[in-house]
Amino acid sequence: MDASLSRGLRNMPAPWLECACRRCGLEPARLRREREEQLQAFLTVRANLQKVVRELEDEERGLLRYLLQRGGWSRLNAVTRKFGSMEGDGFFWHERGPASALGSLWSRALVVVGRARLGGTRCKIAAVPLELREALAEILGTV
Repeated sequence: MDASLSRGLRNMPAPWLECACRRCGLEPARLRREREEQLQAFLTVRANLQKVVRELEDEERGLLRYLLQRGGWSRLNAVTRKFGSMEGDGFFWHERGPASALGSLWSRALVVVGRARLGGTRCKIAAVPLELREALAEILGTV
């Protein structure tokens, strides 16, 4: 699945986008489009991405490795079986950040969750944005 970072950011609810900026150490821009551009510019700089990865917990790094070893994406049901669901993470991440590994990665825009057509059936997937896959694989040593 070729999920791009810009597409993932466009699909994020506004409170999650604000949370992603703050979790990356950025002061969120006033306008939504500017916040999207701000995050995209920040995450596509390798040094910034390394800093964000250093701040991750072991389970979050493990989930990133899991996705990268599978071509950058996986069906959501496989991810939740192995790493737990996002149940209980709530919606207002700018007030209380998510507790699950998947929610935490999504709240940093390192993973996106969405729907894709696989074999004629639509299913939910978790994917590392295309632009971040190579750099994250090198940072995490999964190359």
